[in-house]
Amino acid sequence: MSITLLDTINAVNEHKLSRDKNLLEQYHTDLSQFFAEMKIETADLEKKEAIFLYGKTEDDSVANRKNAWKATAEGQRLIELDNYCLAVKTLLGSIKSRLYSIY
Repeated sequence: MSITLLDTINAVNEHKLSRDKNLLEQYHTDLSQFFAEMKIETADLEKKEAIFLYGKTEDDSVANRKNAWKATAEGQRLIELDNYCLAVKTLLGSIKSRLYSIY
């Protein structure tokens, strides 16, 4: 069975996990892996964004180019990934705090 990012987030948010060291360590590992994968995908999308912005005509303002990028499917995915990374980073900090309180 493959666990998803949202499944992991929901599981971490359960209060009964607060003292289960083994589960917390596993979720920390899972979230760290998700974070790494998202950062790699983010880097690929940022490269595509740079090419997209460069390829526009000079008549378009930078703001118009960036808005046009955000309206693409890849731009939308980059927005999602940026926010998922922030959420995962916060959860990783929370898990670390829980683990430190156990040790």
